[in-house]
Amino acid sequence: MSSDDPQAQNAYFQQRLDELTGQAIKSDAVLSRVNRELRQRRQAFALLSELHRSITTDLPAREVYARLLRAVQQSLKMDRSAVLERIGDGPEFRLAEANGFDADSHFSARADDALLHPQGFVLATKSTTGTPFITHIRESLGIAFFIAVPIVSGDRVIALLVSGRQREMKPFFPPLDEQDVNTMASLAGFLGSALTNARLFAHQRRMTESFRRFVPREFLEILGLESIVDIGIGEQVQRTMSILFSDIRSFTAISERMSPRENFDFINRYLEFVAPAVIENGGFIDKYIGDAIMALFPGDADSAVRGAVGLHTGLARFNAEWTARGNAPIHIGAGIHTGSLMLGTVGFKERMDTTVIADAVNLASRMEGLTKQYGASVLITGTTRDAMRLPCALAMRAVDRVLVKGKREPVEIVEVFAADAPELASAKAASLDAFAAAMAGYAAGNFSKAAELFGTIIARNPSDTAATVLAARCRKFIASGAPDDWQGVVAMEK
Repeated sequence: MSSDDPQAQNAYFQQRLDELTGQAIKSDAVLSRVNRELRQRRQAFALLSELHRSITTDLPAREVYARLLRAVQQSLKMDRSAVLERIGDGPEFRLAEANGFDADSHFSARADDALLHPQGFVLATKSTTGTPFITHIRESLGIAFFIAVPIVSGDRVIALLVSGRQREMKPFFPPLDEQDVNTMASLAGFLGSALTNARLFAHQRRMTESFRRFVPREFLEILGLESIVDIGIGEQVQRTMSILFSDIRSFTAISERMSPRENFDFINRYLEFVAPAVIENGGFIDKYIGDAIMALFPGDADSAVRGAVGLHTGLARFNAEWTARGNAPIHIGAGIHTGSLMLGTVGFKERMDTTVIADAVNLASRMEGLTKQYGASVLITGTTRDAMRLPCALAMRAVDRVLVKGKREPVEIVEVFAADAPELASAKAASLDAFAAAMAGYAAGNFSKAAELFGTIIARNPSDTAATVLAARCRKFIASGAPDDWQGVVAMEK
């Protein structure tokens, strides 16, 4: 270019100006695009953060879907959104949740092949050729411009996230692009993880609840453990508790008339009526031993006694159903003792179990066994009665002092007749003073006077088995004499 040629100089500078202008326009376009991408990324990050705070593992899938769709609508300025759940392993999807329109609950769609792959997507813009899936979504959901991305759990597509607009108009509604696809894919990825975690959490919760059916929560709490996974061999703690044993009388004779399946059905139905009385009164069932129940009451002794009475209340309801089918009513006995025991785990690394070990447990079992001899619904030891806060709240009476098999110290036996049938309980309540006087004469060795009083009680109430047993014992002592060191205690030989 000649410095003396103005025309040439003008042309040169014009060219340079055009070049610089073009570069500026390109730079502005790049800057605008970058700004938009950054804005979309910030938007996606904020959206994911909000979803992370609001979506927890204990939410049902429908609520997770609903929260996600509401967030998509607000953040991405979409008109309509939906989650389509996959039907089996094929390309068919059905509507699970929708936002922004009244959805047809029977809506379904056949997805394009791209959406059946974890990394696939569909971006439907003004220039997109309409595949059957795109056409169906546009016509059925009323969104001309939309994005569809797969929701993946593991390596399997389980649902589709579809969201779009009814119109596109700059600058507020710019055309959807691949950055919007990335945002939607991130949301779908979060949703897939949330659903996977929710399923794992639900499975873990079901497993925990199942384990609790085998190892009571109260057992773990007494051992000071948070979860069953913390339990190990040799865990132990010493506590004072009330131990309850309950058994169906003559169950062998009953079970012999049933098939094995009928036996299981019978026991499970029976337990459905009686076992809740333990939980309702603050106890927990440690073991089912065939038709027998062994339960522990960590609280006051009153709760254990109320639980035993509750067993009979449940039994009455069971018998109403059982006898309506032509069966004879069943009877149970319950025995309780309160004392110190060791509660813990026994076994070895391949198989362990929870258990309680103590003489108190054996004595509670003896009490249950003695209910048959005394015709009692519930027998408790004097130790349990003395541990009660309100022993007068339930009708009871002392019926004997014995040396049970394997014991050196005498045990006072107390009958809780509040669990008896109303007529029998009323008759026993009416004879309380006479029974106490008879017991006093019996303990003092005045067997003739005791036999006379017991006879009077029996005459008024022939169903009073304890009075009958004691009257017979008095007559035996009158005939053959009482032990020389008589202190009102007899030894039980079985």
